[in-house]
Amino acid sequence: MREPGLVKIIAVPEGDAPKEIREAWVGLDLPYEYRSFSEDADDLSDEGVKLFRINVRVPQKEAIEALEKKAINKELSIAKRAATQQAVNWWKGKGFPKVGRYFSFGINEVEVKKQAVLQ
Repeated sequence: MREPGLVKIIAVPEGDAPKEIREAWVGLDLPYEYRSFSEDADDLSDEGVKLFRINVRVPQKEAIEALEKKAINKELSIAKRAATQQAVNWWKGKGFPKVGRYFSFGINEVEVKKQAVLQ
């Protein structure tokens, strides 16, 4: 049995999306299923050894749904809601969410609010 954890995005995540799109994740609470290690081909130590990044994996469907809720949150400024809606439109225009797929957020980009449980 798996019990998802919960993370809050506290920093603009790394990634290929434009910065203004990635900024929309900040402040969201997202469920995560587990942590993973990924090799970053562009991240080499001084000795030329490839480094690994620790990530939390968030189901894309739940992540996009959280962005959609943020885009209509009346407690946010009109500008913040519009920027978030722009992010939603960008992700959907790129074909997200993809069934059964995850977004990865670096462990330094999140605050773990509840640990995931794997049994």
